[in-house]
Amino acid sequence: MKRPRTGVVVIAVYRMLLRDRSAYGAQIIEETGFPSGSVYPALARLHAAGLLVAEDDPDDVRQLTDGRAKRRRSYRLTEIGRSVATSELHRLGIEVPQRATAAQPAPGADRPEHVAPRPWFSNGDARSSDATVHPI
Repeated sequence: MKRPRTGVVVIAVYRMLLRDRSAYGAQIIEETGFPSGSVYPALARLHAAGLLVAEDDPDDVRQLTDGRAKRRRSYRLTEIGRSVATSELHRLGIEVPQRATAAQPAPGADRPEHVAPRPWFSNGDARSSDATVHPI
């Protein structure tokens, strides 16, 4: 098995999927702030390497403008994927997130709307502190 490159997008995907267990591509794009043209190729590389499982959601079918149907796809790490993700984050000195539980609030639920969420690469140092979002 060839490991995919470990760039910032892959690291963000690892962190999110280690924390949340699974996520839709749109959720990953929204939370990380990376464009779909970066996220979906990274997901495809992780899937091809056997580190990720992609599952279509049969209950969420969307009709496209050309009449075709498209199902939402959720992504989760395989056992090997969790092991690789954890070891890569350790190797890079990045905090490995704990899995979210039902008792924990959703990310950002405790923040007022005017406060931006912490960046995915935050490890608590002063350079990654919260910032107030000012309207333009």
